[in-house]
Amino acid sequence: MARWRNDVDFVAAGIFCFQPYCVTGELDPPANPLICPQFCARFNDLDNIGLTGRHYSGFIMLGQQVFNYPNDYKFFKEETLEFNHRWLTETLGIPPDEITYVEDVWAGGGNLGPSIEYFVRGLEVGNMVFMQYKTFHDGSREELDVKVIDVGVGLERIAWLYNGSATSYSDTFATAMGSLLPKIGVEQDQKIWEKFGPYSCTLNIDEVDDIEKTWKELADKIEEPVDAVKKAI
Repeated sequence: MARWRNDVDFVAAGIFCFQPYCVTGELDPPANPLICPQFCARFNDLDNIGLTGRHYSGFIMLGQQVFNYPNDYKFFKEETLEFNHRWLTETLGIPPDEITYVEDVWAGGGNLGPSIEYFVRGLEVGNMVFMQYKTFHDGSREELDVKVIDVGVGLERIAWLYNGSATSYSDTFATAMGSLLPKIGVEQDQKIWEKFGPYSCTLNIDEVDDIEKTWKELADKIEEPVDAVKKAI
C-alpha cells in the first residue's frame, strides 16, 4: 500500500517509495546512491499468470536509485549503463553477446524519462530509467531539478536465468509447489513445459491480438495438440 501518496493505491515500482518528495528534492532519501529491494504489485499482469511462465501478481524489484541535485551530482546515464553491464558480465558471468539493450521511454507516478531495458537471451532482466521530467494531466511536462536514476531488476528472474528452468515458477515457488501440488492432486507435465517454456512469452495477453491463434501457432511449434497443451499448462 502506498499510504504516503494520494495518486496511487499500491506500490507498482521501486521508485514509488521516493515519489514525489525525494524526486522533487523536498525530502532527502535515506542514502544516495542506494539499493532498495521492494515488493511491487502487478495487477496488470494477472491475466498472464500461469501462461507466460514469468508473470506474477507481484515481484521483488531490486531498485538502484540515485538522486542528482544541481549542486550535488553523483552519476547518470553513461555510468549507470557501465555499472549494470559490468554487473551482468563480471558478477553474473553472462557473455556480452547474450545481452541486448533496448532504448525506450518510461512514465509513472507523475514522472517521465528515457530508459534502457536489458535482456539476456530474450528475457527482460532489468530496466534503467533516467527520470528527467514531471508530467501533468493535460499532457504537458516540466524538467526536474533533481535528475533521478531508477534501475529496476527482477529478483526472481535472476534465479530463473541461472537455473534455466522451463518456467520461473519452478524456481521462485519451488517449496510452495512441492507442498501444494500433491494436496490438490495436480501433476505438472514437465515434458510439455520443457517444450512450451521457450515460447510461453508469446502468450502475453497485452501483446497479442488473437490469443486462440497464438495458442494454435505455439502448439504447432512444439508439435503437440493445442487442447493437450492448454490442459497441461
